[in-house]
Amino acid sequence: MYHPLEQFYYKDLSGKEKQWCFAFVQGKSSNEIYITQYNQNEDTYTYQRSTDEWGDLMDYSAIMWCPPVNWVKPIIYWNNIWSEMDYRRTKIRRPYIYYPEYVKNGITFNAYIQFLKPRI
Repeated sequence: MYHPLEQFYYKDLSGKEKQWCFAFVQGKSSNEIYITQYNQNEDTYTYQRSTDEWGDLMDYSAIMWCPPVNWVKPIIYWNNIWSEMDYRRTKIRRPYIYYPEYVKNGITFNAYIQFLKPRI
């Protein structure tokens, strides 16, 4: 089974390599696994649970970069993960504003990062 994002992991539609656009993140529990990716349209990073089309959890740690354990346990430091992915992708450290995950009216909103310099 393939994750919907896996087909885009190695190359984009033009055939260009897409290094550091994806990462596999496993949190403190076995059911807390995510794929994070760079969104070039919005110049930011997003994440979603790593599942196949039937909702089964999928482990992509063998083919994707995994952040250090101290960045994902006991809590996931998305700002560290995304700033490192961005640095490795662009070769520069860009300033950013980080908005942590929060709950409002019973709805959980994902963490978000906004870079303050133009996209590369």
